[in-house]
Amino acid sequence: MKKIGKILLAILMLALFAVMIVIIVKVNGNTNTSVSNAVSLNEVMTSNKGAVPDENTLRQAKLDGFSDRYLSQLLAVPEEDIRNARYKYNIREAWEGVH
Repeated sequence: MKKIGKILLAILMLALFAVMIVIIVKVNGNTNTSVSNAVSLNEVMTSNKGAVPDENTLRQAKLDGFSDRYLSQLLAVPEEDIRNARYKYNIREAWEGVH
């Protein structure tokens, strides 16, 4: 009898987990969008290794939270070159308060 109880509990937990995933997807839409965007951006960056990215790519990377240091390591360029490009394209640091 204990074995049946454990099996039923496991089934109930799996069903609850499935319901939670459905609710999250309905609330947030496609949950893989930001992850796939970051992966795509990472691929674009590594394909341009050795060069500072263009304005749009650099802007998107900064909006996605990539640091100058990480970008310099990813692209194999000096961090100062990334920073100088940011200033050239008028991409500045900004913080927003939590509401």
